[in-house]
Amino acid sequence: MNQNFSLLLLLLLIYSSCKKEYKYVEVVGDKKSSSSMINVREKDPYVIESKDDVEAYISAFKRFSLSQKLKKDSMEVLGDSSCVPIKFKLFDSNNADIASSVSLPDKAKN
Repeated sequence: MNQNFSLLLLLLLIYSSCKKEYKYVEVVGDKKSSSSMINVREKDPYVIESKDDVEAYISAFKRFSLSQKLKKDSMEVLGDSSCVPIKFKLFDSNNADIASSVSLPDKAKN
């Protein structure tokens, strides 16, 4: 029984070590009702664990798309124009923004 537990623990360690951490940062714009100026700011980072840059980018893009959809629905129902998602940044372990440099594989080649 102890040997099975040790093996399971080893497998969990190997599996968890295969994933890398990325930081997703959403850039939003707040429009003040009394002004035509837009205040652009970054929201707090969210950690994404993925095996590679492409998988991390897809997760970040899904999160950003959902954020845009929720904001659109909120604007239609409540008329709320604060925190409008503009773009996102995706930082690797070296703190390099890889959001614009990730190349997605071509589906036709697969």
